[in-house]
Amino acid sequence: MTVYILTIILSVAFLVVGNAVARNDFDVFGKDVEPALDAVVLEKHRAEYDDEIKSTRVTFLAEITSGENKGKNVTCEQIIDDVYIYSAKEVEIGDKVLIYSNAEGSETEYSFSEYRRTDSLFVLLIAFLVCLLLFGGKKGFNTVISLGFTVLSVFVVFLPACLSGQNIYVWTVITCTFIIVMTLLVVYGIKKQSIAAAISCFSGMLVCGGLTLVMSNIMKLTGMIDDSSYHLTLLPTSSPINLNAITFAAITIGAIGAVMDVSISISSSLQEVNSKAPNLSRVQLMGSGMTIGRDMMGTMANTLVLAYIGSSLAMTLVLMVNQPTLIELLNMELIITELLQILVGSFGILMTIPLTSLICSIMYKKTMKKTDA
Repeated sequence: MTVYILTIILSVAFLVVGNAVARNDFDVFGKDVEPALDAVVLEKHRAEYDDEIKSTRVTFLAEITSGENKGKNVTCEQIIDDVYIYSAKEVEIGDKVLIYSNAEGSETEYSFSEYRRTDSLFVLLIAFLVCLLLFGGKKGFNTVISLGFTVLSVFVVFLPACLSGQNIYVWTVITCTFIIVMTLLVVYGIKKQSIAAAISCFSGMLVCGGLTLVMSNIMKLTGMIDDSSYHLTLLPTSSPINLNAITFAAITIGAIGAVMDVSISISSSLQEVNSKAPNLSRVQLMGSGMTIGRDMMGTMANTLVLAYIGSSLAMTLVLMVNQPTLIELLNMELIITELLQILVGSFGILMTIPLTSLICSIMYKKTMKKTDA
Protein backbone atom coordinates (compact mmCIF):
# COMPACT_ATOMS: atom_id res chain seq x y z
CA MET A 1 0.00 0.00 0.00
CA THR A 2 2.89 2.35 0.75
CA VAL A 3 4.32 1.86 -2.75
CA TYR A 4 0.86 2.39 -4.27
CA ILE A 5 0.25 5.68 -2.44
CA LEU A 6 3.78 6.88 -3.16
CA THR A 7 3.31 6.10 -6.86
CA ILE A 8 0.09 8.13 -6.97
CA ILE A 9 1.75 11.09 -5.23
CA LEU A 10 4.79 11.01 -7.51
CA SER A 11 2.57 10.67 -10.60
CA VAL A 12 0.61 13.78 -9.65
CA ALA A 13 3.89 15.61 -9.00
CA PHE A 14 5.17 14.53 -12.42
CA LEU A 15 2.07 15.95 -14.11
CA VAL A 16 2.25 19.27 -12.26
CA VAL A 17 5.99 19.83 -12.57
CA GLY A 18 6.16 18.29 -16.04
CA ASN A 19 3.44 20.58 -17.34
CA ALA A 20 5.20 23.66 -15.98
CA VAL A 21 8.51 22.65 -17.54
CA ALA A 22 7.01 21.38 -20.80
CA ARG A 23 4.89 24.44 -21.53
CA ASN A 24 7.81 26.84 -21.05
CA ASP A 25 5.38 29.82 -20.98
CA PHE A 26 3.86 28.72 -24.29
CA ASP A 27 0.06 29.12 -24.55
CA VAL A 28 -1.15 25.73 -25.76
CA PHE A 29 -4.63 27.01 -26.57
CA GLY A 30 -5.13 30.29 -28.45
CA LYS A 31 -5.62 33.00 -25.82
CA ASP A 32 -6.62 35.61 -28.43
CA VAL A 33 -9.45 33.48 -29.83
CA GLU A 34 -12.88 33.90 -28.28
CA PRO A 35 -14.09 30.52 -26.97
CA ALA A 36 -17.37 29.04 -28.16
CA LEU A 37 -20.36 28.96 -25.83
CA ASP A 38 -22.57 26.01 -24.94
CA ALA A 39 -26.18 26.38 -26.02
CA VAL A 40 -29.41 24.43 -26.53
CA VAL A 41 -31.63 24.93 -29.58
CA LEU A 42 -35.09 26.12 -28.47
CA GLU A 43 -36.79 27.04 -31.73
CA LYS A 44 -35.94 26.80 -35.42
CA HIS A 45 -37.41 29.78 -37.21
CA ARG A 46 -36.66 29.26 -40.86
CA ALA A 47 -34.34 27.72 -43.41
CA GLU A 48 -33.59 29.76 -46.54
CA TYR A 49 -31.88 28.36 -49.61
CA ASP A 50 -29.55 30.66 -51.55
CA ASP A 51 -29.35 29.39 -55.13
CA GLU A 52 -26.45 31.68 -56.07
CA ILE A 53 -23.94 30.27 -53.61
CA LYS A 54 -25.60 26.87 -53.18
CA SER A 55 -26.07 27.14 -49.43
CA THR A 56 -28.81 26.94 -46.81
CA ARG A 57 -29.15 29.54 -44.04
CA VAL A 58 -30.88 28.28 -40.91
CA THR A 59 -32.00 30.76 -38.23
CA PHE A 60 -32.76 29.42 -34.76
CA LEU A 61 -33.28 30.52 -31.17
CA ALA A 62 -30.88 29.07 -28.58
CA GLU A 63 -30.38 29.35 -24.84
CA ILE A 64 -26.80 29.90 -23.69
CA THR A 65 -25.86 27.36 -20.99
CA SER A 66 -22.33 28.53 -20.12
CA GLY A 67 -20.39 31.72 -19.51
CA GLU A 68 -21.49 35.04 -18.10
CA ASN A 69 -24.55 35.12 -20.39
CA LYS A 70 -25.86 31.78 -19.12
CA GLY A 71 -29.66 31.59 -19.42
CA LYS A 72 -29.84 34.24 -22.14
CA ASN A 73 -31.84 33.46 -25.30
CA VAL A 74 -30.10 34.53 -28.50
CA THR A 75 -30.75 34.33 -32.23
CA CYS A 76 -28.25 32.22 -34.15
CA GLU A 77 -27.60 31.22 -37.72
CA GLN A 78 -26.19 28.13 -39.35
CA ILE A 79 -24.77 28.21 -42.87
CA ILE A 80 -24.78 24.84 -44.62
CA ASP A 81 -22.70 24.63 -47.79
CA ASP A 82 -24.72 22.30 -49.98
CA VAL A 83 -21.79 21.75 -52.36
CA TYR A 84 -19.85 19.76 -49.77
CA ILE A 85 -21.43 16.61 -48.42
CA TYR A 86 -19.47 16.78 -45.17
CA SER A 87 -21.16 20.00 -43.98
CA ALA A 88 -22.77 19.82 -40.55
CA LYS A 89 -26.33 18.53 -40.38
CA GLU A 90 -29.14 21.02 -39.92
CA VAL A 91 -29.88 21.75 -36.26
CA GLU A 92 -33.08 20.52 -34.65
CA ILE A 93 -34.93 21.58 -31.50
CA GLY A 94 -33.22 20.19 -28.41
CA ASP A 95 -29.77 19.84 -29.97
CA LYS A 96 -26.78 20.84 -27.85
CA VAL A 97 -24.50 23.07 -29.89
CA LEU A 98 -21.49 25.36 -29.65
CA ILE A 99 -21.96 28.94 -30.85
CA TYR A 100 -19.71 31.96 -31.21
CA SER A 101 -20.38 35.69 -31.33
CA ASN A 102 -20.77 37.32 -34.73
CA ALA A 103 -18.98 40.46 -35.86
CA GLU A 104 -20.79 43.77 -35.49
CA GLY A 105 -23.27 44.52 -38.22
CA SER A 106 -24.48 40.96 -38.65
CA GLU A 107 -28.21 40.26 -38.74
CA THR A 108 -27.94 37.65 -35.98
CA GLU A 109 -26.02 37.73 -32.69
CA TYR A 110 -24.36 34.32 -32.86
CA SER A 111 -23.38 31.66 -35.37
CA PHE A 112 -23.32 27.88 -35.18
CA SER A 113 -19.86 26.39 -34.60
CA GLU A 114 -20.28 22.67 -33.90
CA TYR A 115 -22.50 20.15 -32.21
CA ARG A 116 -21.54 19.41 -28.60
CA ARG A 117 -20.61 15.76 -28.98
CA THR A 118 -18.51 15.28 -25.84
CA ASP A 119 -21.57 14.65 -23.65
CA SER A 120 -22.37 11.45 -25.52
CA LEU A 121 -18.72 10.47 -25.47
CA PHE A 122 -18.55 10.96 -21.70
CA VAL A 123 -21.57 8.70 -21.24
CA LEU A 124 -19.83 5.96 -23.20
CA LEU A 125 -16.63 6.53 -21.22
CA ILE A 126 -18.47 6.24 -17.90
CA ALA A 127 -20.15 3.04 -19.08
CA PHE A 128 -16.74 1.63 -20.00
CA LEU A 129 -15.26 2.56 -16.62
CA VAL A 130 -18.21 1.05 -14.75
CA CYS A 131 -17.87 -2.23 -16.67
CA LEU A 132 -14.13 -2.19 -16.02
CA LEU A 133 -14.76 -1.83 -12.29
CA LEU A 134 -17.48 -4.48 -12.23
CA PHE A 135 -15.47 -7.10 -14.09
CA GLY A 136 -12.00 -6.14 -12.88
CA GLY A 137 -12.63 -5.42 -9.22
CA LYS A 138 -9.58 -3.97 -7.46
CA LYS A 139 -7.36 -4.49 -10.49
CA GLY A 140 -10.00 -2.84 -12.65
CA PHE A 141 -9.94 0.20 -10.35
CA ASN A 142 -6.15 0.35 -10.58
CA THR A 143 -6.45 0.08 -14.37
CA VAL A 144 -8.74 3.12 -14.40
CA ILE A 145 -6.20 5.07 -12.32
CA SER A 146 -3.29 4.10 -14.58
CA LEU A 147 -5.33 4.88 -17.70
CA GLY A 148 -6.12 8.35 -16.36
CA PHE A 149 -2.47 9.09 -15.60
CA THR A 150 -1.44 7.78 -19.03
CA VAL A 151 -3.86 10.07 -20.88
CA LEU A 152 -2.93 13.04 -18.70
CA SER A 153 0.79 12.48 -19.22
CA VAL A 154 0.29 12.71 -22.97
CA PHE A 155 -2.03 15.73 -23.00
CA VAL A 156 -0.65 17.64 -20.02
CA VAL A 157 3.08 16.99 -20.41
CA PHE A 158 4.07 15.52 -23.78
CA LEU A 159 1.91 17.57 -26.17
CA PRO A 160 2.75 20.93 -24.52
CA ALA A 161 6.44 20.01 -24.76
CA CYS A 162 6.04 19.39 -28.49
CA LEU A 163 4.11 22.63 -29.06
CA SER A 164 6.59 24.74 -27.10
CA GLY A 165 9.42 23.64 -29.40
CA GLN A 166 11.34 21.49 -26.90
CA ASN A 167 13.32 18.33 -27.68
CA ILE A 168 10.63 15.83 -28.69
CA TYR A 169 13.00 12.85 -28.56
CA VAL A 170 13.80 13.50 -24.90
CA TRP A 171 10.19 14.08 -23.92
CA THR A 172 9.11 10.94 -25.75
CA VAL A 173 11.51 8.85 -23.67
CA ILE A 174 10.44 10.65 -20.46
CA THR A 175 6.73 10.14 -21.16
CA CYS A 176 7.12 6.47 -22.14
CA THR A 177 9.26 5.81 -19.06
CA PHE A 178 6.65 7.39 -16.82
CA ILE A 179 3.85 5.37 -18.43
CA ILE A 180 5.75 2.08 -18.05
CA VAL A 181 6.80 2.59 -14.42
CA MET A 182 3.50 4.11 -13.28
CA THR A 183 1.32 1.47 -14.94
CA LEU A 184 3.26 -1.50 -13.61
CA LEU A 185 3.46 -0.09 -10.08
CA VAL A 186 -0.19 0.95 -9.90
CA VAL A 187 -1.67 -2.18 -11.46
CA TYR A 188 0.78 -4.86 -10.32
CA GLY A 189 2.96 -3.35 -7.58
CA ILE A 190 6.58 -4.30 -6.94
CA LYS A 191 6.68 -7.96 -7.90
CA LYS A 192 9.06 -10.13 -9.85
CA GLN A 193 6.77 -10.21 -12.88
CA SER A 194 6.35 -6.41 -12.92
CA ILE A 195 10.12 -5.85 -12.60
CA ALA A 196 10.79 -8.32 -15.43
CA ALA A 197 8.08 -6.67 -17.55
CA ALA A 198 9.53 -3.21 -16.88
CA ILE A 199 12.99 -4.26 -18.04
CA SER A 200 11.48 -5.81 -21.17
CA CYS A 201 9.37 -2.72 -21.88
CA PHE A 202 12.40 -0.42 -21.67
CA SER A 203 14.27 -2.71 -24.03
CA GLY A 204 11.33 -2.81 -26.42
CA MET A 205 11.11 0.98 -26.32
CA LEU A 206 14.80 1.25 -27.21
CA VAL A 207 14.35 -1.22 -30.08
CA CYS A 208 11.38 0.69 -31.51
CA GLY A 209 13.06 4.08 -31.11
CA GLY A 210 16.38 2.92 -32.55
CA LEU A 211 14.74 1.27 -35.56
CA THR A 212 12.67 4.38 -36.23
CA LEU A 213 15.75 6.62 -36.22
CA VAL A 214 17.73 4.30 -38.48
CA MET A 215 14.92 3.68 -40.97
CA SER A 216 13.91 7.35 -41.09
CA ASN A 217 17.46 8.21 -42.09
CA ILE A 218 17.73 5.39 -44.63
CA MET A 219 14.38 6.21 -46.27
CA LYS A 220 15.05 9.98 -46.12
CA LEU A 221 11.79 10.80 -44.37
CA THR A 222 10.98 14.46 -43.76
CA GLY A 223 7.93 14.08 -41.49
CA MET A 224 5.88 16.23 -43.89
CA ILE A 225 3.03 13.80 -44.45
CA ASP A 226 -0.07 16.03 -44.57
CA ASP A 227 -1.39 19.56 -44.07
CA SER A 228 -1.20 19.23 -40.29
CA SER A 229 2.54 18.69 -40.52
CA TYR A 230 2.89 21.88 -42.55
CA HIS A 231 0.87 23.88 -40.01
CA LEU A 232 3.14 22.64 -37.22
CA THR A 233 6.10 24.34 -38.90
CA LEU A 234 4.26 27.68 -38.76
CA LEU A 235 3.70 27.70 -34.99
CA PRO A 236 5.43 30.56 -33.10
CA THR A 237 7.63 28.28 -31.01
CA SER A 238 11.04 29.14 -29.56
CA SER A 239 12.59 26.63 -31.97
CA PRO A 240 11.05 24.95 -35.05
CA ILE A 241 9.19 21.70 -34.42
CA ASN A 242 11.14 18.70 -35.69
CA LEU A 243 8.72 16.73 -37.87
CA ASN A 244 10.96 13.66 -37.89
CA ALA A 245 10.83 13.74 -34.10
CA ILE A 246 7.03 13.77 -34.31
CA THR A 247 7.21 10.58 -36.40
CA PHE A 248 9.60 9.07 -33.86
CA ALA A 249 7.21 9.91 -31.02
CA ALA A 250 4.13 8.59 -32.85
CA ILE A 251 5.76 5.23 -33.58
CA THR A 252 7.33 4.80 -30.13
CA ILE A 253 4.28 5.80 -28.11
CA GLY A 254 2.01 3.77 -30.40
CA ALA A 255 4.10 0.63 -29.91
CA ILE A 256 4.78 0.88 -26.19
CA GLY A 257 1.26 -0.22 -25.25
CA ALA A 258 1.53 -3.46 -27.24
CA VAL A 259 5.04 -4.11 -25.92
CA MET A 260 3.85 -3.61 -22.34
CA ASP A 261 0.91 -5.96 -22.89
CA VAL A 262 3.14 -8.72 -24.26
CA SER A 263 5.78 -8.37 -21.55
CA ILE A 264 3.42 -8.42 -18.57
CA SER A 265 1.37 -11.28 -20.06
CA ILE A 266 4.45 -13.46 -20.51
CA SER A 267 5.96 -12.58 -17.12
CA SER A 268 2.67 -13.26 -15.29
CA SER A 269 2.16 -16.53 -17.17
CA LEU A 270 5.68 -17.73 -16.40
CA GLN A 271 5.23 -16.81 -12.74
CA GLU A 272 2.19 -19.08 -12.63
CA VAL A 273 3.98 -21.86 -14.52
CA ASN A 274 6.93 -21.64 -12.16
CA SER A 275 4.72 -21.81 -9.08
CA LYS A 276 2.90 -24.90 -10.38
CA ALA A 277 5.97 -26.67 -11.74
CA PRO A 278 8.96 -25.54 -9.64
CA ASN A 279 11.17 -28.35 -10.97
CA LEU A 280 11.39 -26.84 -14.44
CA SER A 281 14.85 -25.71 -15.46
CA ARG A 282 15.63 -22.23 -16.75
CA VAL A 283 15.75 -23.52 -20.32
CA GLN A 284 12.38 -25.20 -19.95
CA LEU A 285 10.82 -22.11 -18.36
CA MET A 286 12.19 -19.91 -21.12
CA GLY A 287 10.83 -22.38 -23.69
CA SER A 288 7.38 -22.03 -22.10
CA GLY A 289 7.68 -18.25 -22.41
CA MET A 290 8.60 -18.55 -26.07
CA THR A 291 5.58 -20.79 -26.68
CA ILE A 292 3.26 -18.30 -24.98
CA GLY A 293 4.86 -15.43 -26.89
CA ARG A 294 4.46 -17.12 -30.26
CA ASP A 295 0.74 -17.52 -29.62
CA MET A 296 0.48 -13.83 -28.71
CA MET A 297 2.61 -12.57 -31.60
CA GLY A 298 0.06 -13.26 -34.32
CA THR A 299 -2.82 -11.47 -32.65
CA MET A 300 -0.73 -8.52 -31.43
CA ALA A 301 0.76 -7.96 -34.89
CA ASN A 302 -2.73 -8.06 -36.37
CA THR A 303 -3.86 -5.54 -33.75
CA LEU A 304 -1.16 -3.09 -34.80
CA VAL A 305 -1.81 -3.59 -38.51
CA LEU A 306 -5.58 -3.15 -38.23
CA ALA A 307 -5.26 -0.16 -35.87
CA TYR A 308 -2.94 1.77 -38.17
CA ILE A 309 -4.84 0.87 -41.33
CA GLY A 310 -8.14 1.82 -39.75
CA SER A 311 -6.84 5.19 -38.56
CA SER A 312 -5.78 6.25 -42.05
CA LEU A 313 -8.31 4.37 -44.16
CA ALA A 314 -10.04 7.41 -45.69
CA MET A 315 -6.76 9.07 -46.66
CA THR A 316 -5.45 5.81 -48.15
CA LEU A 317 -8.56 5.48 -50.33
CA VAL A 318 -8.14 9.04 -51.62
CA LEU A 319 -4.47 8.51 -52.40
CA MET A 320 -5.16 5.18 -54.08
CA VAL A 321 -7.45 6.64 -56.72
CA ASN A 322 -4.97 9.44 -57.45
CA GLN A 323 -1.89 7.24 -58.00
CA PRO A 324 -1.34 5.32 -61.25
CA THR A 325 0.55 2.36 -59.75
CA LEU A 326 0.83 0.51 -56.44
CA ILE A 327 4.57 1.27 -56.26
CA GLU A 328 3.95 5.01 -56.38
CA LEU A 329 1.28 4.68 -53.70
CA LEU A 330 3.51 2.67 -51.36
CA ASN A 331 6.40 5.11 -51.76
CA MET A 332 4.38 8.14 -50.65
CA GLU A 333 5.69 9.38 -47.32
CA LEU A 334 2.27 9.19 -45.65
CA ILE A 335 1.87 5.53 -46.59
CA ILE A 336 5.48 4.59 -45.93
CA THR A 337 5.23 6.13 -42.45
CA GLU A 338 2.19 4.01 -41.66
CA LEU A 339 3.98 0.89 -42.89
CA LEU A 340 7.01 1.84 -40.80
CA GLN A 341 4.80 2.11 -37.72
CA ILE A 342 3.43 -1.37 -38.33
CA LEU A 343 6.83 -2.99 -38.91
CA VAL A 344 8.62 -1.23 -36.05
CA GLY A 345 5.83 -2.02 -33.61
CA SER A 346 5.76 -5.66 -34.68
CA PHE A 347 9.55 -5.87 -34.45
CA GLY A 348 9.39 -4.41 -30.94
CA ILE A 349 6.90 -7.10 -29.91
CA LEU A 350 9.00 -9.79 -31.56
CA MET A 351 12.12 -8.78 -29.62
CA THR A 352 10.19 -8.43 -26.36
CA ILE A 353 9.10 -12.08 -26.35
CA PRO A 354 12.53 -13.79 -26.01
CA LEU A 355 13.85 -11.00 -23.78
CA THR A 356 10.96 -11.29 -21.32
CA SER A 357 11.23 -15.07 -21.32
CA LEU A 358 14.96 -14.89 -20.62
CA ILE A 359 14.67 -12.34 -17.83
CA CYS A 360 11.83 -14.26 -16.16
CA SER A 361 13.68 -17.58 -16.35
CA ILE A 362 16.70 -16.01 -14.63
CA MET A 363 14.74 -14.15 -11.94
CA TYR A 364 12.26 -16.90 -11.09
CA LYS A 365 14.68 -19.81 -11.01
CA LYS A 366 17.24 -17.85 -9.01
CA THR A 367 14.59 -17.31 -6.35
CA MET A 368 13.64 -20.99 -6.35
CA LYS A 369 17.24 -22.04 -5.76
CA LYS A 370 17.43 -19.82 -2.70
CA THR A 371 14.17 -21.27 -1.41
CA ASP A 372 15.35 -24.86 -1.91
CA ALA A 373 18.60 -24.09 -0.12
